[in-house]
Amino acid sequence: MKRYLVMLNANAGNAAAVSDLEDRIRRGLHDGRGAKVLVLRCRTGEEARRSARAAARGRTFDAIVVAGGDGSLHQLIDAVAHFDLPLGIIPMGTANDLASRFGLAKHDVEGACRAIRAGHTATIDLVRIDGKGFATGGGTGLASRVATTVQRWRETSRVFRWLLRRLGGKIYPLVTVLTLLFARSLRETYRIETSDGRLRELEGYCALLMNLPSLGAHFHPAPRASERDGLLDVVVLERTGGWLSRLRLIATVAHVARGTHIGRQDVHHFRARGFEVVSEEPLACIADGELMVESERFSVDVDERALTLLVPALYADVREPIFSSQDSRAA
Repeated sequence: MKRYLVMLNANAGNAAAVSDLEDRIRRGLHDGRGAKVLVLRCRTGEEARRSARAAARGRTFDAIVVAGGDGSLHQLIDAVAHFDLPLGIIPMGTANDLASRFGLAKHDVEGACRAIRAGHTATIDLVRIDGKGFATGGGTGLASRVATTVQRWRETSRVFRWLLRRLGGKIYPLVTVLTLLFARSLRETYRIETSDGRLRELEGYCALLMNLPSLGAHFHPAPRASERDGLLDVVVLERTGGWLSRLRLIATVAHVARGTHIGRQDVHHFRARGFEVVSEEPLACIADGELMVESERFSVDVDERALTLLVPALYADVREPIFSSQDSRAA
């Protein structure tokens, strides 16, 4: 009998608008063999972390299942990293970058439950900023400004929440355009020293830290990035002077969105296992849609193969599932 702890973030994306969500999850995870499914509705990140940490240490469940988005997953990864307890994902958030990377479609509750029941796993890297982990991508400058704007408007504007429910992940390109047009200043200074001793000093608009190739469905800053290679991809959009600088930035962001920016003179792309970032002013760095640090100095390191996910068989590290059932042969 398999035992699942389902962490349901009632505030994630459109989760509250999906009818019978909890019942659909229960039906999806039952395999006809009496699976035990405990659903916890978590209102805060601390509540989710506390429950996940207890489950990981107590070994009372075979898997934790996160019903939410990248932010919901983010709340749990430090609690279960390096524990022999896999995470399943039912994507209910706005962007769902990690779920999309493994072929899991937004709001496809039944498809995600089939993948979880089958028991195929992929073990992925995490990235740690001053010790705190994230799984997808993020950055400073423009990236941080867009993410915090979306979060602030979601919390304060009923009209924006209505728009968010209808646009989903498309909201991020829209807010990016508004930020490029109307933000007073986006300039930051970076002094980046990689673990191999290379030093880069730049004035830029944005430094992206990518464990995955994409941010959302419409932004592709690191086409070669992989969550299983032990490396972090860093993309810096360098500031160019002159009265046309904002127009050049808009053009560069359009190239980054399409993934055609590699080789541009105002884009610096490098890969490293770790590095230190120093700036003249405090940098707000976000990742997985959450604020990671706000400081003039922080360290970034790759925590290799730290998190085990339950994924469709096509994306698994090996073909042998961890659960033995007819579902694993059919997945």
